[in-house]
Amino acid sequence: MVASQVQGSVNVIINTGYADVQANTNLTQRVLTGFALNPNVFAVVIIGLGVRR
Repeated sequence: MVASQVQGSVNVIINTGYADVQANTNLTQRVLTGFALNPNVFAVVIIGLGVRR
C-alpha cells in the first residue's frame, strides 16, 4: 500500500518472516542491505511486523 503511493517505487516482500532459519535470515539481510546501498537507490523505507524474537 505504501509503495503504491510513490511513483517509481519497488515493493519487496519477504514471506518467510520468523519461520525462517538463521542462515536464510542473514542472507536476506545482506541482500536487502545491498539494495539499500546501491547508488541508484534514492531512499529506502523498511516496514516490519513489529514482532520481536
